[in-house]
Amino acid sequence: MPSDVETIYDNISAIDKKLFWIEGTTQRLDGYNYLGEHPELMLEWFKAHLN
Repeated sequence: MPSDVETIYDNISAIDKKLFWIEGTTQRLDGYNYLGEHPELMLEWFKAHLN
C-alpha cells in the first residue's frame, strides 16, 4: 500500500533521504527490476554517499 511506504519513509530518521515512486505499475516485482533497468538513480546515490 502506498500509505505504508509513506509511513515507513516518514519514520526513517535520516536527513538526506528521497522517496522515489515507480509510476505506471502496482506490481511489487517491478520495483525489484527497476534498478537493473534504470540504475542511474542508485548510482547517483552511491556516488554521493560512498566516497
